[in-house]
Amino acid sequence: MNRVDVRVDSRVELLSIVQMFTSWRDSVIVKKDYKYKRDALEWFKPYRNHRVIELCEYLRDFQCMCMPTGFMVHVTEPPELKFIEKLDLNTIYSFTWFISSKLGDWFNKYFEKSKAIKLYGINRSKYALLPGLKARAEEELMLLGEFMAKRVLNEFIEYLRNFVYKSNFIEFFDMHRSFYEALIEKSKLKHSVPKIISYLKDFFKKYEEHVSVILCPLYGSFAFGHGFNDKTFVFIGPRRIVNDFPIFEGVEDLILNELSRIVGIYCARYFDEIMEYSYLFEYLGDYVKSTHGVWIQALNVHLASAIEAIIKHHYMGIPKEEIASYLDQKERMGFIFVKDFYKLLDEYVKKKDEYNSFEEFFPRIIKLLKTLAESTSKDLERKEDLRRG
Repeated sequence: MNRVDVRVDSRVELLSIVQMFTSWRDSVIVKKDYKYKRDALEWFKPYRNHRVIELCEYLRDFQCMCMPTGFMVHVTEPPELKFIEKLDLNTIYSFTWFISSKLGDWFNKYFEKSKAIKLYGINRSKYALLPGLKARAEEELMLLGEFMAKRVLNEFIEYLRNFVYKSNFIEFFDMHRSFYEALIEKSKLKHSVPKIISYLKDFFKKYEEHVSVILCPLYGSFAFGHGFNDKTFVFIGPRRIVNDFPIFEGVEDLILNELSRIVGIYCARYFDEIMEYSYLFEYLGDYVKSTHGVWIQALNVHLASAIEAIIKHHYMGIPKEEIASYLDQKERMGFIFVKDFYKLLDEYVKKKDEYNSFEEFFPRIIKLLKTLAESTSKDLERKEDLRRG
């Protein structure tokens, strides 16, 4: 039986309150003014000049709104805020990559590399395969990025802990427990999320993750996920505010998309084969490249979007016309291969009894990548010939 819990998390509420007093409010905080938001602003306004507010503003430079929120589940609940596990590279990999990519601006110019994203996912055991000086410089860059990320995050948690004590955050959170409980009850997600997981379990033939759906009443209407050990966290904002109350009904499609990204587990297992086609990243739309940053992540979202469409059609009975419209929308956003993956996965779901697991089918995806790479190259050659011609 899959484990599912739906809750308001004190760690995420703490972070979102801090974010309200920074430029993060323009990208993650709910726009509509309502009672709980006003309560938070009034309670914490005297601490708007606290050092943690300034540090949180610095984190905006990472240009990825989900990273700080995902990071919060790596510490215990306030007031302690102790790291659950050693703060190592795996825990803060995204922070390390973003810092390294910024440092990599100089690195790229010096070595005439085309993109800093090539730093992403390099296994240190493979450095010996790279040319000497470049390999050493690249390794030093990642190590420096890791060191800086640890310094930033350790300091952030230290001041966040101080903010908890000075602002009496625990008292504020306890005063609103009945509000949080009402959010959970009225969302009805305790009943609908297990259904979604049962569909994914049937599709993948395995889904052992512990799923936590974190309701974020101060966030806008979006969702993002974060994996940690055998747990998957989905952080989700309300669809709308009605009579001073956040409504979380109808967010199942957002949760389905995030949970579908468990396909990333298989992408990681076939990392080397997938990275052979990393140059396909350059052909994706600007939105995709700016939002997902690297080929492996963009591929993961391509596949998750296709899986979401498969689940909606084959398990939830959504008509083909709506699925086609959804895929068209994704393609316009720059996920140019999403229809190719949908077609392949549609074949899989119709014949999945022929496979012992989804992983057994995954080499077909690698084969499709090869086909897409070949057809894309030929298409570019034709365009270039026409341009010269």
